[in-house]
This record gives sequence, structure tokens and C-alpha cells, in this order.
Amino acid sequence: VELLVGPSDELIPQLKDKHSVQKLDFIFMDHGKRCYLRDLKLLEELGLLQEGTIILADNVLFPGAPHFLQYIKTSGKYHCRMHRGSLEYFRYIRDAMAELTYTKLK
Repeated sequence: VELLVGPSDELIPQLKDKHSVQKLDFIFMDHGKRCYLRDLKLLEELGLLQEGTIILADNVLFPGAPHFLQYIKTSGKYHCRMHRGSLEYFRYIRDAMAELTYTKLK
């Protein structure tokens, strides 16, 4: 495991060239929620996803990532399962983690 620190939109394009990554098996998203969709599309465009890639996206309901959720539900590229729960520090605030499996276009 190699830890990369920096803005995701700068690091993702470096994965192939600087780090010799061809395809990703697992991705955990727990950064700026408004960046989830941008980063997912960037991973797609760069060909870093393969059939069966698992993506876990945290806090998709609160603070939320509505554009991300809409995209994964309508793109036809993902099977999505929601794991409902609550925020770590405020148990009364409902939230969820999205578990995506990349299926490519059907």
C-alpha cells in the first residue's frame, strides 16, 4: 500500500504514469463529497476501472453527494447497494455508504 497525499483531481491522473497502476480493484471515497462524481468520471475516463471494481463512497446522504448518486443510478455502469447508518458523532443524523460494483455499460 502506498499513501498518496494531495488533491484527488491531480493524483488520479498520475496513477498510471507515475505509479504504474493499470486497473484498480478497490476504491474508498471519503473526501469532499462534491468531488465524488468528478473523481469517479475521471477514473472512468482514464480506464482505471475494470469489471468488478468495488467502490465504497462514505457519507452519500449527509452531507450528501446527490449528483454522484444520480449518476450511478442512471449511468448503467454500476450495481449499487446502500448501507444505511448514522453519522459517527451524531447518531440521530441518518446517513449511508454506497457500495458500487463497476459493471461497464450493459
